[in-house]
Amino acid sequence: MSGHECFGTVPEGPPAPFSVAVIGDVRVEVRARLREQAFEDTHVDHLEFTPIDAVLAGTAINFAKQAVR
Repeated sequence: MSGHECFGTVPEGPPAPFSVAVIGDVRVEVRARLREQAFEDTHVDHLEFTPIDAVLAGTAINFAKQAVR
């Protein structure tokens, strides 16, 4: 056996320039801003539709960012 035969068929076309495996933790932080009422002033249930931003962080994300630079 030579090359990648142990993993099945090799895809046709030019080879990828390189591949990177990243191992580490991934943290997903979800952020939203209340437009109608300040969070500090919320003492009862409050329904509001607002956009949510997801922020990715952690060791795996930082390693991946450095790998593509």
